[in-house]
Parts: sequence; C-alpha cells; structure tokens
Amino acid sequence: MDILSFFGYPSFSGVGIAVAFGLIWLAALGAWQWRGKWLWLSLAGVVIFPISIAWIQVPLQNLVNNRLVDSYGLLTYQNRILWMGIPYVLISGLVQEGAKLFPVSIYWWGQNRELSPKTGLAIGTMVGAGFGVCEAQWLLNSVFASGFTWSLVPQYGFLALLPFWERFFTVSFHIATGALSGYGLAKGKGWQFYSLASFLHFLANYSTFFYYKEMVTAVQIEIIIAVFSVIIYGVVLWLKWRHAEEIKQDNGHNNEPMLPSDQNQLP
Repeated sequence: MDILSFFGYPSFSGVGIAVAFGLIWLAALGAWQWRGKWLWLSLAGVVIFPISIAWIQVPLQNLVNNRLVDSYGLLTYQNRILWMGIPYVLISGLVQEGAKLFPVSIYWWGQNRELSPKTGLAIGTMVGAGFGVCEAQWLLNSVFASGFTWSLVPQYGFLALLPFWERFFTVSFHIATGALSGYGLAKGKGWQFYSLASFLHFLANYSTFFYYKEMVTAVQIEIIIAVFSVIIYGVVLWLKWRHAEEIKQDNGHNNEPMLPSDQNQLP
C-alpha cells in the first residue's frame, strides 16, 4: 500500500469533519486544560498512522492471509472467518497500538524513564487524536470520492450517515486506547497496558466479522462499536479525574510550596 493513498482523495469536507470529530472528543476530555505543547503531538499520530499501516500492518496481514488461503483455500477461509480471521485483527491491534505508543515511549525515554500518570495520559491522548483524525479523513474522503452527497440523507436516513457515525466514535476509541497506553507506561506497566489496548482494538475489529457472517445488521454493529468506544473513553475520563483529585489532595496536605521542576511535570 502506498502511503500517499491515504491522502489520495483530498476534500475540504472529509478533512474538516475528521478534524471536528477530533476536537470534539479532545474538548470533552478537557484537553484544553493541558499545555499547548501536547497539541503538537497529534501531528506525530498523523505521521505515524500511514507509515504503520502501509509498511507494517498491511504487509503482515497479507502475509498471514495468503498463507491461510494457500493452505485451506479461499472458500474455507471465508466460511471459517470467525477463527481464521483472528490473526488479521490481532495484527491490526498490535501494530496500531504499538505505533501510538511509540512517541510516548520516546518522550518517556528522554525523561530518564520517568513520567507522571497525567502526562502519560496527555501525550497518549494527543497522539491517539492525530492517529484517529488521520484515519477518519482517509476514509471520509473516500466516501465523498465515491459520490456521496448530503442529498442522500433524506432518502436513506441513518444508513447514509453510518460512515460518519462510525468515524466519530472510532476517533474517540483511538484517543482512549492511546491514553491508556500512555498511562500504563507512566505507571511502569507499559507492556500490560499496551496488551490491554491491543486486545480492545482486537475486540472492536473482530466484532465486524459478525456483520460479515450476517449475524447482525450494519446499524447494530455500528451501535455496538459506538457503545464499546464510549465505555473505554469513559474509563480514560475517570483516570484523568482521579489523578487530578490526587494532585489537589497532595497539594492540600503539603504546606511546602511546589517547586518549578515539580510544576513542569503537570501538563
């Protein structure tokens, strides 16, 4: 896959809607309370997304799928997609969540492997936002390039808006899993939280196989993914709130003034 293909159908509508989705979820998370420098980390997510997909994820997925199809045949692979498709979605989770964790790891290493949980959340959130927005603009631009117009909405209703519904909640998913990985790294449990984020990514992607097997409708699967994404996002909200309360309590019980070096650790 060519990296430029992710930007092959540029449109103001697709890019604008994707950015708006990212800003909505960042605002809901209170990201504007963090220092402005973290906002630039979203650009890392924009850069890393196409590279990780084109150079790592897709080649690995093609390699595994070709082996399975060559060994069992295409028909068998399609009929047994619920278990033969597991490696495909596992790879997507491991690669994408690892890509989002990469900038956080660089910052963590530059800080002598010391990171406050709130800072880990902040960096992971911003990288995840850039990752999700880049993916959203790619897919939404493809929707517009395929001939979508807003005039289709009165005719098809919610079905016409499904791609936008899906991207809206998928952006929140990328933000939340990125934040979880950053938080875990700061807590000294990087590989555990990376594994958790990858597994959550696996569950979200694996659920689409139920639609492929006609076990659920398109609307049902999109609602399931939306609810799943909101739950994970809610966990990140709680983590951010909890550590904000801990900082307030620590400051209230400590009569000594906070040093400037300590303040720099609070984004």
